[in-house]
Amino acid sequence: MRAGNSAPWAVAHNRAVSVPRDNERIVDLIRAWQEYATAHAKTNGTPIGEDSYAEPYFREIGHGIHGLLNMDCGRLDCGTLSSAIYDTAKAAGIEGEL
Repeated sequence: MRAGNSAPWAVAHNRAVSVPRDNERIVDLIRAWQEYATAHAKTNGTPIGEDSYAEPYFREIGHGIHGLLNMDCGRLDCGTLSSAIYDTAKAAGIEGEL
């Protein structure tokens, strides 16, 4: 979720990821969603995208978090967060749009 350069916007974004304030707490939602995918794979031995029961719910949560990026996210760069969400979905075996 961190921006990979030293431009002023990236520095502000990375600070917000490290120490989120108020409306920057969306990073906590993203982290929890990512951690859930990791835990599911560890526990079940397969990515959550291969779980016919859990996959639609996991996808829906990702869709909801992604939608919240349209709100005021403070110092966060929503494009960077959007990429993190889609990268997580892909790694979890979710194909297509959220």
